[in-house]
Amino acid sequence: MKKKKIGIILVCVILFVFIGVKVVLNTLVNDVISEQSLEVDAVSGATVSSKCIIKAIENALQSEN
Repeated sequence: MKKKKIGIILVCVILFVFIGVKVVLNTLVNDVISEQSLEVDAVSGATVSSKCIIKAIENALQSEN
């Protein structure tokens, strides 16, 4: 019974993280496009994820050149 509860909790945490990162990604991509710049504010509460996403966008843009 305990293992089942732990499994359910882990699934919930994974879904929460996945949904949260998706929201951060959408927000940052929209901000970068509207500002036409990588100098956008990080999403509050997701600073590390925001910085990683911005760096990924930067790397993708550099690889196009």
